[in-house]
Amino acid sequence: MKAQFLADISQNGKAWTEREDAARLFANWFGFRRTGHQIRACVKSLINGLIRDKSLETDGSCIQRI
Repeated sequence: MKAQFLADISQNGKAWTEREDAARLFANWFGFRRTGHQIRACVKSLINGLIRDKSLETDGSCIQRI
């Protein structure tokens, strides 16, 4: 899931992406129309793990692939 999330972030075309937008885009990639609390919790965990792995950097509510 981490690899796919990083690929989705890269396809966005913007350097910085809001966390909520990233969650919505990732859910859409999986075929979900809405982003519920369980999906948001999963994406939050992914983002935090990627920040710890130094694959993402954060600036407030925005994230960017390193």
